[in-house]
Amino acid sequence: MIRASHAARPRSENVPAPVPMNGSRLIFADVLNIVSCIAVVALHISVDVFNPRPTQDWINSATMQAFNIFAIPIFFMISGMNLLAYRQKYDTWTFFRKRVWRTGKALLAGSIVCYLIYSSFPQSFYAADRFTTRSVIDFAKRFLTNDINDTYWFFYDIIYLYMLTPILSWLAEKKETLEYVIVVCFVVSVLFPFASWLGLSPKAYSTLFAWHLFTTPVLFFVGGYYIHRFGVFDRVPAWVSALVFLGMGATMAFVSVWSNHYGNLGPDRPYNSYVISAGSLFAVIQAFSLFLFLRALEPLLRRLPNVAKRCIKALSGLSLGVYLYHVLVINWTGMDLRMQYPSMIVRLFVVYGITCLIVAAYRLVFGALKMALGVIRREIGNHA
Repeated sequence: MIRASHAARPRSENVPAPVPMNGSRLIFADVLNIVSCIAVVALHISVDVFNPRPTQDWINSATMQAFNIFAIPIFFMISGMNLLAYRQKYDTWTFFRKRVWRTGKALLAGSIVCYLIYSSFPQSFYAADRFTTRSVIDFAKRFLTNDINDTYWFFYDIIYLYMLTPILSWLAEKKETLEYVIVVCFVVSVLFPFASWLGLSPKAYSTLFAWHLFTTPVLFFVGGYYIHRFGVFDRVPAWVSALVFLGMGATMAFVSVWSNHYGNLGPDRPYNSYVISAGSLFAVIQAFSLFLFLRALEPLLRRLPNVAKRCIKALSGLSLGVYLYHVLVINWTGMDLRMQYPSMIVRLFVVYGITCLIVAAYRLVFGALKMALGVIRREIGNHA
């Protein structure tokens, strides 16, 4: 629970009350899930940004990337907010069974589906023609090296964070220690790369500060919990966070176009991806500002009609499936159907909508099968 002294402090009318950590479902977390899932789709329909050229289409892709790069950081922040204090609810074994096993099953299932589809229909999906053979050994090699659907790197990273969570959870109520972890992660994984982008040679810091523990995923994971648990930014108005978010998106779009020498782009010029990347200083500020903005709206979200809350919850529940299979839809509609779209925004919501429908249908069918199997088992048990 939020400390009484914190909850009772005076505040202006424009600052919402702090969001309690009382175990109730947080609507803003569901909204963040939905927004971040849409953002992931946006990132993957604009991957031609990695092939820079002096055209309006490339600028549109860079802008799409800049305003959606928060996607994975937000997923990390939600996970940290929900899990870092898991010891208050269950033991470590239960934590691993609930989280690591569930995530591992999703990763394995998604990998199997993608592998079977790519190897069965190599001409219908982009880059699927590299699946020339199909065997258990080939699948295992590709699975262990994330060489089936490379967007699944998120699952490997989140499992790494889950492995660290039993250690980090001991710090859940130690505000100053969490601040130390956040500062060290920020300096090592954000400020140093930013200085390198400005011109500092990595040799000046890589030997001493190339620590695998202090990475940007840890920064987001711990930062999400810290912000929500201690309410350190409760007095920041939502409109300020919104302006910072928009400012960072615009900055990344402009600086990326500028740093990639728009106007002098050639087919052999490599894309400078630092500015629009999840670990850039701009993206870190963007992700934290979006988290703060939607968190500040929690009191307003709680006043929504119950039907709206149920829709938000249901759509949020599809996010894992959408993440797993949206690339299949992107590649299939682009390669096999040759679908044309009037704009990237239209393509974004068409792909997101189709994937949501597929995932919802999958859940309905397998939910019905599971229920039917349960009925059959009970009938067999009654007759035994």
